[in-house]
Amino acid sequence: MKRIHLLIFIVSSLYACTRTLPETLFEKDGVSFVSPEGWKMMDERNMKDSGYHVSCQRKGFGSSGIFMVSWLNGMIELDKYIQLYRKEFEKNVLMKTATVQFEEPVDSVFNGIPCYMATYQAKILGVKSRGEIYSFHCGSKTFMLVFQESVDESKKNKMGFEKIKNSFSCHSDNWEHI
Repeated sequence: MKRIHLLIFIVSSLYACTRTLPETLFEKDGVSFVSPEGWKMMDERNMKDSGYHVSCQRKGFGSSGIFMVSWLNGMIELDKYIQLYRKEFEKNVLMKTATVQFEEPVDSVFNGIPCYMATYQAKILGVKSRGEIYSFHCGSKTFMLVFQESVDESKKNKMGFEKIKNSFSCHSDNWEHI
């Protein structure tokens, strides 16, 4: 009898480790995107009526692909929102020992939306990483999207990041850019 229980446990464990996470549609306050197959929603929180934050990460031990979107209710200058992220990023305990180089924000377009975009390179716990930050206005909200990965896993993250970028939508009649 013990062997049967052990066999059931082993088969169940192997199944749980090998099954893939399905695509998930995130929708909130007119914002939507698809979390790709093999990615998991990691953090979702309402910021006390001032905005919202959600993130998803590619599943797997040591996986580095992460996407975060935050929005604030109201309009703030896009470069200031990116600078705010930069300051919070550098305050993070892991980042205090990291070497990080941020590029200055430049005018860009994200999925047809006029925006500011900044990139950064980092060495986090010895792992070479990079990120892209997009900031834009949609309706009466200010958005920030962050895509971060280790340099070694860029091929593994590429399809997932493309799925998120291509599926991202914010419903508004007019796009504004400061």
